Amino acid sequence: MNENPLTMSSRFASYLRSNASLSDEEIEIAVYGGQVVIWSLMGILIITLISWPLNAILETLTIAAAIASLRFFTGGAHNQYAWHCMIMTALTVPLLGFGSRLMYPLVIPWLTWIVVISYLLAGLAVYFWAPLECPQKPIRTPERRLFLRRRAFLSILISGFPLLILSFLAPSWGWLVLAAAIGILWQALDLTPPLQHLNMLLDRWLTLRSKTP
Repeated sequence: MNENPLTMSSRFASYLRSNASLSDEEIEIAVYGGQVVIWSLMGILIITLISWPLNAILETLTIAAAIASLRFFTGGAHNQYAWHCMIMTALTVPLLGFGSRLMYPLVIPWLTWIVVISYLLAGLAVYFWAPLECPQKPIRTPERRLFLRRRAFLSILISGFPLLILSFLAPSWGWLVLAAAIGILWQALDLTPPLQHLNMLLDRWLTLRSKTP
């Protein structure tokens, strides 16, 4: 039997209220965290299945890993429900992987510059907008905000330098370099106000659709 994700979340919240000594705010965070884990695992399965006929599984998973490595510290466009995020990820990441596969033979001469530009733009996005937060996962102190921002910059450095070296010394790994750079660039764009606004509109549309009988 297919069950509406909203109903499942409500049942989980009711269970926590009955069996755990948690405040309403703590229950809301716990429910959201559970949704994120479950829908993230489903998202990985779905993007793998979608990218398989596109012959872009490795590129897609590389892009997903690059996005996750930066998003862990920066946050990003958040949705009212975690399954909304899964749907948007399933629609965008395989297409980015497929695009990376198509682009790679055309951009080999400029691969190093693509890495440099992608990571510079990521650094600027982190400087101006990171970390983002949502009601389900608030950043409660300035110290925590500073910690996440510094870790985001560190994540950029840790992943950026090896990719830069690979782009020079290991041409056979160029496909991975391009895919990772695209993932980092996409996460940087996800921090910008225009992408935040677009995500908000899509999130509202999905919410309305889920409530339609």
